[in-house]
Amino acid sequence: MPETRVGRAAYGVCGDFGKDWETLRMGQRADGDKTIALMPSCSPLPWIAFYSCSRRGDEEACLCMVEVNPHDLVEEATLDFSLGEEEAAERKLMSAVELSPDCLDAWRALAEVRLARRNLEGALAACEKALEVEPEDLTAKVSLSRILVAMGDKEGAEKATAEARVLGWKEELREDES
Repeated sequence: MPETRVGRAAYGVCGDFGKDWETLRMGQRADGDKTIALMPSCSPLPWIAFYSCSRRGDEEACLCMVEVNPHDLVEEATLDFSLGEEEAAERKLMSAVELSPDCLDAWRALAEVRLARRNLEGALAACEKALEVEPEDLTAKVSLSRILVAMGDKEGAEKATAEARVLGWKEELREDES
């Protein structure tokens, strides 16, 4: 049975899901109603859990609840990436940044996944977004340097490395003061 946290609720109609829907899980609740987890491929949302489905002709009418926690998506994407499922990780991270454009962890992770997939322009764009969210983020500066090295921009990489070094020293000084 899919884990569900209450996010936003909406009324939906399921039936012939067609090629735009991917069935992820299906289970049975104790009261006998179906529990179906679905992900529309065209939706930025990670998945939709439909509850209390009832048949009307060839369609099912369902009350649905949507999981919308971008930090959970980042954790899932990190696991996917570590298991070699880079495409799934990228999809989840895109969902996370669409749900929460200021999610620094999602932008950082998206930059790394795209770098690993050799999508250097996409990695750079994600890294730049991370730096828009937090201009003095050490992790994003280090990623920027790595991306620029991969792109062959030695001068830009050296500049990003120097900036990362300064940020690292600042962090060390803050820790020493604590």
